[in-house]
Amino acid sequence: MKYDFEFSWDSTYGYAARLVGDNADRGLVVDLGCGLGTFSQPLVELGFDYQGFDYDVASVAECQQRGIACESIDLHDMGRARDIVLAAIGDRRVVAVALLDVVEHLPDPASVLAGVAALLDALTSDGHVPLLVTSIPNVAHADLAAKLALGRWDVTETGLLDATHITLFTHDRLIEAVDAAGLVEVARNDVAFADTEQRFPADHPAVADGTPLRNFLRSIRLRADPFGHTYQFVRCYRRVDVTEIPTNVGRAAPRCTV
Repeated sequence: MKYDFEFSWDSTYGYAARLVGDNADRGLVVDLGCGLGTFSQPLVELGFDYQGFDYDVASVAECQQRGIACESIDLHDMGRARDIVLAAIGDRRVVAVALLDVVEHLPDPASVLAGVAALLDALTSDGHVPLLVTSIPNVAHADLAAKLALGRWDVTETGLLDATHITLFTHDRLIEAVDAAGLVEVARNDVAFADTEQRFPADHPAVADGTPLRNFLRSIRLRADPFGHTYQFVRCYRRVDVTEIPTNVGRAAPRCTV
């Protein structure tokens, strides 16, 4: 229950909600790994219907108590998960599937992404192709790069190095993962912060304000690629045949920053 937080339009969920609102027709959004259903609030405000699914029994019960449609699901068994989703939605038209702050918690994200891609195929009908919206932390943020260069790797309760993160993603690794699942990027609304919760200890020369070392390390990181300040990759995809995917998809700089 530790991820019970108030929704904000300036949060990752707010960025993801805008992405769905700008790119999907109004209809049902399926939220896989929904936690306590925080993503339902902005979607309802934008005119979407919502159906959540989560593995944690307590979270599912809490959602239902709050009046949020939610059922139990296990993403480690995507065949069974697909059947549960299809039974729950009935004949409602799904316009998007959300996978927010989920992929990094999975020991085998490739299998789950492949299963989600198959789910998107099953939800496609009459020429209507539902979108997939994801949010995934960037382990190559400049703060982490600077600290790692000096031998620090500080796991925290939440944030970029959340203690429950199992699989870590750079931008290139994300591109490889979605390419392999037959997903092509439609739009992005990445969250970018110059400074993160990893800026500690306050006197550490790699992260302290104004130190020559911090400025030097950050300048190197920002020259390496456009994602040195990207905190979360917030992306929208559609399902395509693997042979249709362009070779240079998704390598531009983040569109939105805060």
